[in-house]
Amino acid sequence: MSNDFDAILKNIKWPSLGQVIENFNPSKEALNKLSVLAEYLFQVQLPGYDRFMYVKLAPSILCPPLATPIELLTKPFRIRFDYHFMKNRPTNRPDKPEYFFTQVLNWCKDNHHFVSEIFQTSATRACISENIRLEFIRGLVQLTVEKLVNDIEEISFDDQLFAHLIDEVLSFEQDLKTMLAYPNNLPSAVSVITQPTYLAKWLLIEEKFTSDKMDIILSDENNPWHMLDPFGFTNITSPLTASFINEEDLELDELKIPKCADQFVRLLEAMKERYCILPQPAHQLRFLELQIELVDSFRRRFVQFFCVSYV
Repeated sequence: MSNDFDAILKNIKWPSLGQVIENFNPSKEALNKLSVLAEYLFQVQLPGYDRFMYVKLAPSILCPPLATPIELLTKPFRIRFDYHFMKNRPTNRPDKPEYFFTQVLNWCKDNHHFVSEIFQTSATRACISENIRLEFIRGLVQLTVEKLVNDIEEISFDDQLFAHLIDEVLSFEQDLKTMLAYPNNLPSAVSVITQPTYLAKWLLIEEKFTSDKMDIILSDENNPWHMLDPFGFTNITSPLTASFINEEDLELDELKIPKCADQFVRLLEAMKERYCILPQPAHQLRFLELQIELVDSFRRRFVQFFCVSYV
């Protein structure tokens, strides 16, 4: 049955790569055959298949096995992914993880509706409770997980590459959630960068970056004690903004914000936007603890500054 299922997929030119998705229009007969075969394959346990035997990609990363129809549906994508992103090809670049993340995201967006429409009914008839659309997406996401497990150790030796990788992983994770409703409980690329070793390195990079920025924020060249008005206008005397501000507001100097404080809060907000994407509260808590330490560090710098000023 697997061979028959695979043969029909090839006959209808699955997957719909390199063509407009509307032009991917298999015959009704072929789709009916695929649906029936998928139902049988969902029910049949092939030799060696065990739904409780998880695939161990890393010590803390376990992926449940994919059902046979999903394996066959994702097989052509895996072949292309391995060719472009796992071998010595121009597209396999440690400084461009966005190449493979974008490709996988596009594959998911272009094909998940088709998979759901054709095969969810087959799974239901076979008494399979999984959401087949999400299982298909999981099969493609697992390609990125496997690649990251393979590459991340080498990338982690370069802070710039590692920081860029984190940004791309978080962007990919956010896109999966917002565009495809991919849930937190399924394997994702975030699970790789939140392994203990790499999470600790990420925290160190965040701390160093923020500390360096604090030096710049409090430098004389930055004019840190310039007072910003509470309404976000940098020039309250501008004729373009004056009509929106009452005279009483202009007298409320106590509401004005030092430029250095505003910039520091923006740094913390940027960090929060990154770590809030993480699905595990324990990981988010690590970053919150770092933010508390950074606030205290910023306070100590204030104390030192004013002590020097009064000497």
